[in-house]
Amino acid sequence: LCVVIAVGVWQRMVFGGLFSFSSDYRIEGPFPELHTGGADLHAYLVLAIPVVASMIVLWPGWKTALTGGALLGAAGYVLAVTFTRGAYVGGLGALLVMMVAVLLGMRQRRGRRGGMLVAAGALVLAVVAIAVPVLGGTFMKDRVSAAGTDAKTRMQHWQGALDMMDGSMQTTVLGMGLGAFPRTFLLKNPPEASGTVSFRNEG
Repeated sequence: LCVVIAVGVWQRMVFGGLFSFSSDYRIEGPFPELHTGGADLHAYLVLAIPVVASMIVLWPGWKTALTGGALLGAAGYVLAVTFTRGAYVGGLGALLVMMVAVLLGMRQRRGRRGGMLVAAGALVLAVVAIAVPVLGGTFMKDRVSAAGTDAKTRMQHWQGALDMMDGSMQTTVLGMGLGAFPRTFLLKNPPEASGTVSFRNEG
């Protein structure tokens, strides 16, 4: 997680500006798959953040609380500057699960209430401190306003992919097989699937 945070912060510093939330630059972190639309960075962060919160709860103490709180804030910042709407939904889901876990843990482990309260407080502060400036930036406002149009386009893509599948029972149960999408798309949509590569000099 520290490596992912470090790479994400470095990318923001070099390409977008740490606190420039109107720039349309979106980080990839150490996950190169994002240039083709992958969600690896977002998924990793949404799954890793609750682990940090559990560290604060399981090993209470000011050292753990400070380290964990700093990690939560940094990871929350990196998640925010992905500018990915799905990641925000996943992050809120993870936050809700963590808050429920904290409340249940407080009932079962009375001796560790301090650490749990610190974890909950750090989570809430991190979310508020990061969400307000990011969501207030023009780039994220534009992405939120375009959510309906983007969702319609993606639904059309998914429906097109389903329409290309064979109608057999085997396909319905098991799918078309690993790696079958590029081949199927090429065979069923030759004009759209064909592509060219060229090198050009500009200026």
